[in-house]
Amino acid sequence: MAVVSGQRKIADTPSNRQLNAVLVVSQMVTHTYKITSNEKIFNHKYDRFLDKLLDNATDIQTLCVEANNVFVNDRSDFVLRMKLQEQAIRKCKTMLTHVSTARYLYKLRGKKAKYWSSLVFQSLNYVKNWHKSDYDRYMKNFNN
Repeated sequence: MAVVSGQRKIADTPSNRQLNAVLVVSQMVTHTYKITSNEKIFNHKYDRFLDKLLDNATDIQTLCVEANNVFVNDRSDFVLRMKLQEQAIRKCKTMLTHVSTARYLYKLRGKKAKYWSSLVFQSLNYVKNWHKSDYDRYMKNFNN
């Protein structure tokens, strides 16, 4: 019997977790760029803040892609991947602060800010789960 693609059960595997994390982060970054491109709301009065916000969003995506591209063969690869994921987690937390500041600075409606925050928070949770999964998976191999 055929199953609608949105209702299929997808296995919770390490590769699916990392792919999901990268996809969710990409959605958050895309939304960030789309919402901030509205010059009626995001005027040029606070360009430095907006630049930092966009740089931070892009950094999160870059760190996740770089972590995803680290193939873990030895302990140094494991440490590098963990560090990149931890940096992405820290940047997600900073991004939540930026969204909160943007809400008041640019007088965003509650619904817009809530949706934007939910995307950042979802990204944070996906990256955290990916980090924990990798830690549990590789720590037993490199616990020397």
